[in-house]
Amino acid sequence: MNAETMHGVVLCAGLGTRLRPLTSAIPKPAIPVGTVPAALRNGEQLLSAGFPIVHCNTHYLAPELERQLKAACVSRGWPSSRLRFWNEPELLETGGGIARMVHELSSEMGHNQMWDTLVVSGDIVADIPTHAMLKAWRQRANNQSSLMVTLPLDKPRKDITWIDQSGTRVCGFGADASAEEAQSQGWSARVFSNHQIISGLLLSQAKIEKKSSIDLFYRAALRKGESIVHIPLAPEATWFDIGTPESYLKCSRALASHSSPDHLRVLINQQIKVCIADQFFPANQQLKANLSRHDQSKDVLAAQDQQRLIRLEQHSWTWLGRLYEIPESFEAGLLALVARMESPATNNTLQVGSLQGQTLLAGAFSSSAQLADSLHSPLQACGFIDCALPRSLESHPLISRPILVPLSSLFAASSQELTNHASAQIFWILFSPSQQ
Repeated sequence: MNAETMHGVVLCAGLGTRLRPLTSAIPKPAIPVGTVPAALRNGEQLLSAGFPIVHCNTHYLAPELERQLKAACVSRGWPSSRLRFWNEPELLETGGGIARMVHELSSEMGHNQMWDTLVVSGDIVADIPTHAMLKAWRQRANNQSSLMVTLPLDKPRKDITWIDQSGTRVCGFGADASAEEAQSQGWSARVFSNHQIISGLLLSQAKIEKKSSIDLFYRAALRKGESIVHIPLAPEATWFDIGTPESYLKCSRALASHSSPDHLRVLINQQIKVCIADQFFPANQQLKANLSRHDQSKDVLAAQDQQRLIRLEQHSWTWLGRLYEIPESFEAGLLALVARMESPATNNTLQVGSLQGQTLLAGAFSSSAQLADSLHSPLQACGFIDCALPRSLESHPLISRPILVPLSSLFAASSQELTNHASAQIFWILFSPSQQ
């Protein structure tokens, strides 16, 4: 059994609600981590392991997901035909989504027996142990109908996976056994890493219904007396769930080997820290009033501004990655912002500044004071995504230089609902005519 006679699947149908408002425009599996969308990082690992096609189920923002992954795929040197998308009109959760794809593939290929399938998640940024998984699968016993990879348990949680004393077999999940029962049998608690192989026989016996993989496949296998192969993820392996702003930023900082392109280093080292300083955006009026009451000179005010800037520079700003296509809703918001910039009646909710040839925008939701407040939130970090300008604006005189825009301004300009006001301040978008 090898990759050429197995299906390779990257699950991409989730809603990404915890990462809103960013996922209001970009489906979570298409969010960039460095120069690669999260789902394509996993897809490339499967392609490199010998899978001729990587299959992706889609649901939320399906056309946008396809656009982003295909564009990135081509830019990375892979033919876009190596990705195949399966739209899921009704969200079927992980188990139902896998079963539906494989049933349809089997019917299309005219096979009497379904192929075994290796499955990973599109929103998990990880080193997939494909070699170890395929080797263990080739060496499995006849009664072993599936394989799961797990992580060490880092905190108490309900969705645990029970592993036998030898560490080679999955014995149950969550409430299948109490802690006392598990301890009496020598079981240990770990966490499913979302890397798995499911046999064609087990898939053929599964109904296409709205269930998780664990409920649809694994508990069914255990009830029938079948065995589940267990592989522990290597301790040094990368593994991140990028489902929240906090985890996304943490992942980007940890994978610092994807260093920022040269044309962005100035932004990281100087400009992105300076862009929220008072000399470019209106200072907090109350702060100015307080300083004035103490009759402080302009020199003292400048020193105060400098001290604020130094404090801001001590916080972490992260380049999150690059988009190879501009999301349609970003384009709508950017066009609306440009129209407001051109208007002589532009009000105080939009400020435009410039620094070293760059253009900076701040909208009603991202004043200097509000950004300073966000920096003192528990997150203690902000990040931005690099994105190409739409062709219709590449030669526009107002934005002939790169333009840095807070995500909140794009949504406000295009009249889209800002679903998570606090998180909106974490993300900025850098639009540039060229991707150097």
